[in-house]
This record gives sequence, structure tokens and C-alpha cells, in this order.
Amino acid sequence: MIHSIMPPKVADWLMNEGHECDEDEKPVKRHVKSGHRSSHDIKAIFRPFNMNKIDNTSILFADIVGFTSMSSNKTADQVVGLLNDLFGRFDLLCVRTGCEKIALLGDCYYCVSGCPEPREDHAHACVEMGLGMIQAVKQFGKDRNETINMRVGVHTGTVLCGIVGTKRFKFDVWSNDVTLANKMESTGKPGKVHISEKTLHFLSGDYFVQPGETLAGMKTYFILGRRTDIRSVDITLDAESFVPPSPIRKTSQPPCSGRKFQSYKTGKKSSSLPSILDNYATDPLTFQEVKQVVREQQNKDLKEKFKEKRKRFKRLRDSDPSILNREDSDSKPISENHEAKPAEDQATTSLLIEEHLLDIHNSIVTLDSRKDSGIRSSNSRHSSVLANVTLQFLDKGMEEEYRSFAHKPDTPGDAKTLASPTFNTYFDVIVSALTFFALSVICFMLFPVGVIWILVFCLGTLFNLSVMLLCILKLTFGRSGNGYRKKIAEYYEKCMEWYSWHCVGSVLLSFPLFAVLCNLNCSAISELDETFTIYGYGFWLGLVHFGNFTQLNCWMKSILATIGGVAYVIVLSGLICPCPFEGKIRPMTDNSSAFGNEVELYESRHMLHYEIVVDVFLLLLLVWYLNREFEISFRMSFHCNVVASRGKAKVQTMKNQADWLLNNIMPENVVEVLKNTAKYSENHKNVGIIFASIVNFNEMYDETYFGGKEYLRFLNELIGDFDELLNKPEFQNVDKIKTIGSTYMAASGLDSQLRERNSHPNQHLFELIEFALAMQKAVEDFNRDLLEFNLIIRIGFNSGDVTSGVLGTSKLLYDIWGDAVNIASRMDSTGVNGRIQFPVAVVDSLNERYETEERGTIFVKGKNDMKVFLLKSKKLTDSL
Repeated sequence: MIHSIMPPKVADWLMNEGHECDEDEKPVKRHVKSGHRSSHDIKAIFRPFNMNKIDNTSILFADIVGFTSMSSNKTADQVVGLLNDLFGRFDLLCVRTGCEKIALLGDCYYCVSGCPEPREDHAHACVEMGLGMIQAVKQFGKDRNETINMRVGVHTGTVLCGIVGTKRFKFDVWSNDVTLANKMESTGKPGKVHISEKTLHFLSGDYFVQPGETLAGMKTYFILGRRTDIRSVDITLDAESFVPPSPIRKTSQPPCSGRKFQSYKTGKKSSSLPSILDNYATDPLTFQEVKQVVREQQNKDLKEKFKEKRKRFKRLRDSDPSILNREDSDSKPISENHEAKPAEDQATTSLLIEEHLLDIHNSIVTLDSRKDSGIRSSNSRHSSVLANVTLQFLDKGMEEEYRSFAHKPDTPGDAKTLASPTFNTYFDVIVSALTFFALSVICFMLFPVGVIWILVFCLGTLFNLSVMLLCILKLTFGRSGNGYRKKIAEYYEKCMEWYSWHCVGSVLLSFPLFAVLCNLNCSAISELDETFTIYGYGFWLGLVHFGNFTQLNCWMKSILATIGGVAYVIVLSGLICPCPFEGKIRPMTDNSSAFGNEVELYESRHMLHYEIVVDVFLLLLLVWYLNREFEISFRMSFHCNVVASRGKAKVQTMKNQADWLLNNIMPENVVEVLKNTAKYSENHKNVGIIFASIVNFNEMYDETYFGGKEYLRFLNELIGDFDELLNKPEFQNVDKIKTIGSTYMAASGLDSQLRERNSHPNQHLFELIEFALAMQKAVEDFNRDLLEFNLIIRIGFNSGDVTSGVLGTSKLLYDIWGDAVNIASRMDSTGVNGRIQFPVAVVDSLNERYETEERGTIFVKGKNDMKVFLLKSKKLTDSL
């Protein structure tokens, strides 16, 4: 989506650095407003600035010849439709030649090649772009029954490319070579590509040229045609080849690599004066949707895509001929899944069949490999994440995060389930307490009560109840509250730390088994009856209970369980307790076998002892296995949740960055429309427009000093100061439209909903005038802070009906059109330095709150003589 607005390299920088600076350094001024700009730390003084110097870049300027006469008898809506149709064709050419579209200036289109990504054939790309534009305009004239042509100028040199400003910014290029390329266009001929001597040097003699006039001491030439030995592809655009723009959320097609192209016939010549800001127009964007060229291009791309796979398939077929005989039970014949192809697409269909067979072979290989590796993948699912022995995360950061958050309650707003750390902890505590109390009741019922057992029971009961009460209070009060509630929360948080929770958990785990072992006496094991059986079940339960608390380390739980099992076996073996197994064995009826009965009784006692040892060993083995699997599952679940959470946060961050970037390129309401449709245009009544130019910036600009980059840094600072003014609530009706070099364009009254809430019908005009006055004040402050600078601002103002819209199919640009815009531009270009000039038509609207003075009558291009006025001051009685 963002890459359809500007080059990926620039968009990535804006989202990674520009957006972070916008959020993280919001309260920090990037420059000093009170005259302290003497610091050598540029990054601490100035705003983020990304400007790259690129050599060997070709720049193309193209102006529509005859567009003024063509648009003179059409409505604004029709003119915008014509512009969008024509510029859409140019955008398609730009993509296919690999050029980078820069901007639209009225009926002027300009692009570059070799910037921001260098390429060797930059000159060829621009020349082919120019030839294609001439052919496209010729075809456009036939389709629309109009007489227009193109005047194209191309120059090669060094450019500075990047972003200037903080709002409504766009990727742009600056340098003296850019200015020279503009002059190449204005001094060219309709239907011809006018190139400089430097550009000709990079064309390697691949074109026939005709010498032109010398410009700025440099020879120029006109392209006559291509030589016959040039490889080319067809990029002819007619009425059936223009593709309407796709929604902004779809990524534009990446530029193709450098190629050389097929020749064109030159169009019909006509004459017209160059125009940059004249000819603005209006609304519904009409398109002719024709798909023939796109289908042909897709077929070509498809053939290229399958070319390598076809070779690969042939190699597989030669190595394993049996793959052609394998059947895929889930696949259908190609003829059932694809529509019939025309005769010229039979080669593509053949490739599709081979690709289908190749996919079948790959599927068989994948399935065969899965049959052999299924068990291995199950056993080693955690090998890339966890250590095999300790089960700690291989990523130290992940391990620290696990120890910090895995055992603590969920953060507010998270969905809570029984598997969540909050309820998982509470559930483990309840199970531990129930197990302890159940075993305690059994011990009280079956065995004599001793002092040690009473002491253990009291300690266990007190400890379990304390932990349960702490959990209940935490669950009840949560994170809120003061006083004792706050202390409870703090104590709970301390208990939930990694090592402290392991201590608490180990005690809770040990109490049930310890309660059973405390009642291990001679009476419990002397008789092999139900009492001993119940005691054994209690021991098994206490041992299995060590599988609880899945959040705790498996080694700790398993070692504690092993200690308990070993103690039980040692006691039964008689090494500590001398009580023998005196089980009641039923006497034999045959007295003669008394000796044999004693032997059998002795053997049965030892067999029972061995059986218990085996049972304890197997049970401990089960506990070890379950604890390991539980921890693996819990850690992998935590890992998946963290990865998912990070991915979600990353997606949200990217979305926020994209929204931030788009809303800084276009108004928010326009962005919402373009997310769903490619067309946007809207008519507006009584809109205010200003053009503010830094008239002496070009005189100060010097490429001998750091290639001119530092001058653009200061321009970025000044434009940024202007943009910051728009954040003030008193300028809520003002919108920045764009910057054109060192000229700042803004308008007011474009948001109809905001205008309805205004207290005065002309409030948006008053705000725009106040904004212009604030811009003058900002320039004064800028000059005061930088002693060596004496920038001069000149502002032209006008109001009237305009149309806003978005033009193009790639690198979409938001702009406004209308006669009012043209007049505002002329008020700037014919204005007075340091003053605000406007025509007589807006004097009545401004006289309500401002003092004006008549300048007189001046000549305005396209309007002849016009009576103009200058803003004098604000009336003292004014109150907004």
C-alpha cells in the first residue's frame, strides 16, 4: 500500500525513523527557536532528514502541448477525467520502463531513472519513457478526438532525492541538473524528445539524433529514432491498453529491469506555451477499462516464470520417468480447472500442464518425506527453541521474559482462560490444598496421632490457607486500592517472582507426600491388609502430586519426588525402621508342609518388597516424564503466545505507521476512500488557496557546499516550521496541499464537515490569512536564529471553487484544481516580497477583519490585466 505512494526505500525510512521520531520525540524541539542554533550536534538540533546524493540520474520533464485550448471548452469534471486518463497511461509506461514517478504539476509530468535505486540504463529508460509518452498522447488524441502533443526534455546529472517537510510530503528531487532538465523541456519541440549532451553520452549511439540549440553552454539533441539493432518490447498504449488504477491497499507492480524498447512514430506537431500550474480542473475520474495489453503482458510474464520450471521438470523427468505415471487422487484434469485457451495461448497451457505435474511430484516427495520424519518432528519440535537438558530457552531474552511473566497474572485486557497464568496458578494452589487435606483426613482416620504429625499438619494447613487467602485477596482486589490492598498486591508480586515462587511451590508440592511419610510407622506396614493398601495409595497420590504446578521447573519437582520415593523405599527396606513384614498369611491345612509355608512366607515378603521398589521406580519414571513434557508444553505455549503477541504488535505497529504515513500524504477522508476504491474527487465551493514562495532560495542554493544538501536541510527546517503551525487548533480549517521546490501550497475549506461547525461562513478564509501571517513570522524567526540567512517570503492568496482529487495509477498524488488555484499561483508569482497579494474578487470577504491596500493593475498570464490588492494589517476591532 505504502509502496504505491512512494519508493519502498523511502517509505521504509519514513516508517522506521520518521514515525519513531514523531512519537518518541514529540515534545522535543528539533531546533532552537530562541537563537541558539550554534550546537555542532546536528541530529539534536534539526529534524530527521533523509536526503541522498545520486550521480548518473536521468531526469524527464514532459508538458502537454495544446492542453490549455483543449480544456478551455470543458467542465472541470471533464478536465480531471482527461488528466486522469492520460496520466494513468503515463503511469503504466513509468512502471514498464522502470522509471520513478516524481510529481504532477498541473499538466506537467516528471519522473527520473536511476533514483533512488541506481541502474546502468537510466538514460535509455528515460528516452523510451519520453517516446512512449509521445505515442500515448498521439493515441489519446485519436481516442478523444483532440489535438494535443507532448514536449519532452531529458537531462542526466546529479540529484539530491528525499523528503522535505513533515506533512503532505512526497518523494522529490533537487539539483541544478533538475532545473536544467526543466529547461530542456521548455526549449524543446512538440512530438520530440529533447536530450542533453550528457544524456547522449549514456545512450551509446543507440539512437539517431539531430543537433539542437545550445543551452547553458551545453549541446542538445533531438531523438529521431532508434537504430535497427536495438532489442525492444512493445509498450504501445492505446485506448484498449490503459489500465485504471487499483485501490491504494494493493501494492503497485514493481518496476521492470532495464530494457530497450520498440520504436514509435512521432505525433502531430502543434505549439503551446509551457504550463505548470495553469489548467486545474474537476471531479469524477472517468476511465476506459481495457485489458488486452495487460493480458498479453501477463502471458509473457507467465511464460518467463515457467521457463525455468520447465527446465527443472525436464531434469526431473529424465532422472525419474515414473513421475509421469503417478496419480494424484485429489487432483482434477487440467481441462476441468482451467477455461479453454485461445490458440495463441497453447504454449502457456502446455507450460501449465507441466507445472501441474511438477507440483504433483513435489507433493509426492513431500508426503514421502513426512512419512519418515513424522515421529522425528514430533520429538524434536522444541529442539530449535529449548535446550535439550535444562529446557531453558535458547534465546536469553525469551528466557528472561519467561521467568518474569510466565508465573505472574495476565496483563489487564488479556483474555483469561483456565490455561492463563492467573487461573493456572489459582488452580494449582487449590489442587495442592485439596490433596493435602484429603491425605490428612485419611491419616487421621487410619493411623495413630503423633506429635510430629500434628506439627506437620498445623504447618501445612497454615501455609496452604495463607497462600489460598493471598490468591483470593489478589483475585478480589486486583491491582487497585490503597493501604493494605496495595501491600497485599506488592506481597503477591514478590511471591510470584521466579525463585520465590519456586520456593513456595516446592513447599506446597512437598506437604502432601510429607504428610504421608510422617505417618509411616510399624503399624502401617506390619500388616498386609487394607490399611497398608490405603497407605500405599496415599503415597502414590502424594508422589503423583509432584506433577502439579506445570509452571515450575521440572528438575526441581522431579528431584523432590525422587527424594520422597527413595525415602519410602529405604524405610520399607528396614535400613531405618526395623519393623518386619509380618503379614497374616492363611495357614495351610496340611501340617506336613509347615516348613514349606515358612519358606513361602519369607519369599512372599521379599517379593512384595521388590514389587514395591519396582512400582516406586516406575512411578518416579512416569513423574519425571510427565514433568518434562508438561514444562515443554508450557514453555512452548508461552513461546507461541509471545511470538503471536510480538507478531500482532508488529502488525499493529506497521498499520499505525502506514496510517501515519498515509495521513501525512493525503487527508484522512481521502485515504479512507482510496482504501476501497481507486477513484476520488470532490467539488468544493469558496475554498481559500495560498502559494508561499521563498523567492531567494534558488539564489542561495550552492551545490559546491556539500552538494547543496545542507541548504535543503535548512529548507526542510523551514517547511517543518510551516507544517508545525498546522497542528495549532486556530488553523484547523487549513490543509497543506504540497510543496513545489521552495513554494508552499495550502488551502482551507476542503473539509465540508468541519466547515459546517464553523461560527462564520468565511472563518476558513480568515484562518488561512492568519496562517499566511504566521508563515511570515516563522520566516522572521528563522532568519533571526540563523544569522547568515535572509530568506524572503512572498504569498499569493485567492478563493473560489475548486475540485480535489487523486490522479494516477501508481504513486498516487492528491491535488486540487480550478481557475481559483491558477489565479492564486499568479498572485504569488506576480506578488511583492514580504507581502500577501490577492485579487479584487476577495477583497469584500477580507475587509470584514483586515485592512487592505490597492496595488493597482498588473498583467496576469491567462487573465490579462487584473486589479490586485495587498494585505495591510488586521483590524483592531476584529474578534474571532
